[in-house]
Amino acid sequence: MKKYALIGGPCSGKSSVIKEAKERGITVLGEVAREVITSWGGFPTDSGKIAEIQREIFFLQIKREEELEKKGEDFMLLDRGVLDVLAYSNYYLGRVSLDYSDYNLGSRYNGVFLLDRVQFQQDGLRIEGGDEVARVIHEKIIETYRGFGYNLINIPVVEDFTRAPKERLDKILNEIE
Repeated sequence: MKKYALIGGPCSGKSSVIKEAKERGITVLGEVAREVITSWGGFPTDSGKIAEIQREIFFLQIKREEELEKKGEDFMLLDRGVLDVLAYSNYYLGRVSLDYSDYNLGSRYNGVFLLDRVQFQQDGLRIEGGDEVARVIHEKIIETYRGFGYNLINIPVVEDFTRAPKERLDKILNEIE
């Protein structure tokens, strides 16, 4: 099964595109980080706990991807990839506190789609403190994927918010074909 990661900083529309894909019957993996952060009751402030939660996100993401691979579909779309954990760890800790050398991160995904950001909006679960933090994280995510050799396929913002997920998904599917 081919895996395509949708990446970008907070408020880039990844989850909206994933929701549209799911409605069309496409195999998707939602954002694992949200699930883990919710189970922790929020994002910790202690650096030891931040490292722990990032490791949990990393390994759960890998597990969920492997579970979906067993379905035998042609491809899946992911709301973030495991490399996002490295970018967030670098931002919040200044380092990556896990050994990822056994996971072939440079060839894990068949394609990586970079969704351009829109204005940051707090939704009650976001860990980022505002638009400037979201912008810096967006840049760190780009830097991380490029550092592993991925050629990022840009998916621009669609001005009509009501049509954005559909149009962006259509562009992604055209690129996959």
